[in-house]
Amino acid sequence: MNWLVIFYSVILLLLSFDVKFINKISTSRVNKLIYAFPIIAGLISWSCDVLTRESRVSSIYNADNEIVNNQFQINFDFLPDISSSDESIHLEKTPVATSLKSYALVTGASRGIGRSIAISLARRRFNLILVAKDHKRLEAFATELHESYGVSVVTISKDLSADNAAQEIFQITQDKGLEVDILMSNAGMCRVGDVLDMSVDMITYLTRLNFESVVQLSNLFGNEMKLRRKGRIVIISSLTGSVMGVPTAAVYAANKAGLNSFSASFGKEMEAHAVPVTLIIPGAVTNTNFSKMAQMEKAFIWDFPIGILTPEIVAESTVQAMIAGKREVVIGWLNVIMARIVNHLLPKSWILTLCELSFNPFVINWKNKRKTPHEDAKEL
Repeated sequence: MNWLVIFYSVILLLLSFDVKFINKISTSRVNKLIYAFPIIAGLISWSCDVLTRESRVSSIYNADNEIVNNQFQINFDFLPDISSSDESIHLEKTPVATSLKSYALVTGASRGIGRSIAISLARRRFNLILVAKDHKRLEAFATELHESYGVSVVTISKDLSADNAAQEIFQITQDKGLEVDILMSNAGMCRVGDVLDMSVDMITYLTRLNFESVVQLSNLFGNEMKLRRKGRIVIISSLTGSVMGVPTAAVYAANKAGLNSFSASFGKEMEAHAVPVTLIIPGAVTNTNFSKMAQMEKAFIWDFPIGILTPEIVAESTVQAMIAGKREVVIGWLNVIMARIVNHLLPKSWILTLCELSFNPFVINWKNKRKTPHEDAKEL
């Protein structure tokens, strides 16, 4: 249910108690009905959402055949990233999972948000299929997860921008007899620079990785979930896909905006099969390589005193939203304000300038020199 409808409905409901206020607007019954329409629409929408929830959201089970919900007790600590710390792992080893049939598949799982999502799922005792390009890092991470949480971990080293990558991943799971009940599409890449400074091959690469692979994986695994009438599909988007546009990151922003639209449409289609599709919209996330690889270290968003997220916060919020079967979640209250309010109130030119500065702080240069677009990229 659109939160703007709720907000507007509450305001109108409060004002409706003032009969004089209504009479000042109009004494016409028709106009009064129009005035009350948002409240009525909001109540109907909320009621339908509550009454149909059970048929729209299937139950999900972990590797111990336990139903997992947001009241599920987690008895395991969060696995530290030993690649970026001198700390050793001190987690107690747990019993091996009793079921090796149902799995959660996470793309871009070797680092950043994807790594943290994999840990959040393992803490709830979900078996995992990890997909990423870095084979060595992926195998080391899989060993850590298995030893720390006792779950089964399968790795697939694959570049999702390659031809038929999604089909090959799906075929591997079929050949191994792995039932994917949770699909976490997280892998993605951003490249900062003007569109005209990018090669056609790079534009194609970004579009395949950020958008096409997500749609293809959703189609392939979604058909299996439809037959079983259970499962979850989660799409990790970005705040860039919810604003009007991001100059110097136009292709990335367009890919994410496409994911937002696809998630809403596909999610409505999958409701009839009890498979929720959840769109996750995070903003700036620290403790990743994004700012360095995108040459954004001096962008003002990293110096903002509050509101910066961590991969662990994003991961836990994502998994909780997935379990609840929510349609769309913006993570971080400042990002909610930006996506839901500021983006609709400020002039478009202001939004575009603000977003451009967020990704490329060198746009405004007192020497009137534009920084040459770099060739670095960042994999989420």
